[in-house]
Amino acid sequence: MSFLSVVAAWSICSNAHAGLGAYKPSAAVDNYSPEVTPWPEPRTSTNGTLAYAIDPTSLSVSGAGAPTSIVAAAVARVLGQIHNNSVQSPPLASPVSIHGTINHLSLSVANPTAMLTDTTDESYSMTISSEGVSVTAATSFGALRALSSLQQMVEKSPSSVGGWRIRGCPWHITDAPRFSHRGVLLDTSRHYLPLSDLLTFVEAMAFAKLNVLHWHIVDAQAFPFASEATELGRGAWSPEEQYSVADLRTIVAYALARGVRIVPEVDTPGHVKSWSVAYPDIVTPCSPTTPRSSNPPLDPTTNQTYEVVEKLLRELGGIFIDTFFHLGGDEVMYTCWNASTKIRAYMERQGYGDNFAKLQQEYETRLLAVATSALPNRTLIMYQEVFDEGVVVPDSLVVDVWKRANNNTVPKSPALNVEVGVVARAGHRVIVANGPNGEWYLNDGFGNGLCQVGGCLYALWGDVYTNEPLDGTDLSPNLEHMVLGGEASLWGEEIDSSNLMVKAWPRAAAFGERMWSSRAAAGVSKESQVNEAGPRLARVVCKMKALGFAVSPIAPGSCSHWSSN
Repeated sequence: MSFLSVVAAWSICSNAHAGLGAYKPSAAVDNYSPEVTPWPEPRTSTNGTLAYAIDPTSLSVSGAGAPTSIVAAAVARVLGQIHNNSVQSPPLASPVSIHGTINHLSLSVANPTAMLTDTTDESYSMTISSEGVSVTAATSFGALRALSSLQQMVEKSPSSVGGWRIRGCPWHITDAPRFSHRGVLLDTSRHYLPLSDLLTFVEAMAFAKLNVLHWHIVDAQAFPFASEATELGRGAWSPEEQYSVADLRTIVAYALARGVRIVPEVDTPGHVKSWSVAYPDIVTPCSPTTPRSSNPPLDPTTNQTYEVVEKLLRELGGIFIDTFFHLGGDEVMYTCWNASTKIRAYMERQGYGDNFAKLQQEYETRLLAVATSALPNRTLIMYQEVFDEGVVVPDSLVVDVWKRANNNTVPKSPALNVEVGVVARAGHRVIVANGPNGEWYLNDGFGNGLCQVGGCLYALWGDVYTNEPLDGTDLSPNLEHMVLGGEASLWGEEIDSSNLMVKAWPRAAAFGERMWSSRAAAGVSKESQVNEAGPRLARVVCKMKALGFAVSPIAPGSCSHWSSN
């Protein structure tokens, strides 16, 4: 390992652990080593072997725009973090010679007023030389990605030397993300997460160039949004564990300033037991002896159901600014509908017989009509079950594919990557929200290495990193654009404030490089990918720790290891 005088062994998850490889020192660890390169790995970069000093307190800045602009605020924030929270320079093989001082940061943004949407251009180029740092970006959000890269490249010099430095100069980076949708799902129903935790998480996402927070706000267990348009907030765990309208506006603004989109989700008709606290008449009664009775669905036969849903969607539509809105649709328990004499009588009158998929079709059709009215100019997202059940939906609907291979949930579906291809060829854009073996469910597992096929249900960071969303989809090159990107999920059954960050990081950063950077070259094994990325990700851990994030380590060592060079 180039920055720690240690050797760390990877391990494969199986009945017995086996070594997968080890960190080895980089060939040149004085003025340049691969760990200096920003994470995620840029599309293209060239560098030299010189080191330049940089002082964030005296750096002159041009082209950032008005003091209130997103870029100007980001410059001030990043320079402050460089000053206060730069990672300690690693132990080096030989002394670093400073060949000059960087005194100026210039930014040029082609379209500074561009909005943050699913089509925003996040590309940038950055040159670091003796003349200063020069950033060119298509939009303000591309400039934010460049500033994140710059921040990662600055190291705190040894105390005997003082100041800050950038090694490997001169640098020239040309960069843009591979996928436009690089998301993480947070679940705040199973356990309430304080607003401060959400803001910290967004800050970490911006560092790793992740750009979508899929906020699964409510679910069967609790309804933590203090809705002002409905009484649904009565379903919160407690009055103290709620998000006010002002809280929602705060996180939307905070995320926007960091280039992170907030995509809210209201999951119906299933996962709504918490709604019954305020509106018992719209949730299907379900006997405790009925299978999956803890997840009763809405009653699609009463108009009040749609009236409450419409009020909630209109309220949230006025708070969240993103063009995407998630309507859920997963895991609808037909057993509860089947146990309701009222619903069975309704189905008989409608001529549905025992085909509950027709009842779901009726619900989803009415829901889409309500959502189209309540959420104008939005792109709607639903889970794959809606597609799998044959519900007729518009081509504009984005399908969230999450069910891993051999999943026993109902309805049955093909293996995940096969499903991605089927949905895309049917004309729907796709968000890949898992891997074939659960690789992107970060609520499962920890650790290093790779989980052997058919083995553990762990999302080890190597599994997260090497899960290629297009593998196995059989999509032709002209259809690959139908895959918008992916999401790593943090379902909250076993996650709260005490472990949110260590569960997520650095595995979410590993996911981020898979979403941002180029596809692994054909023929490169997963073991080779992990061994190449390992030292760089271990350095990311140190950089994130320096910023105050609670991040899980991936190797023995110290981020504060003393260095005299």
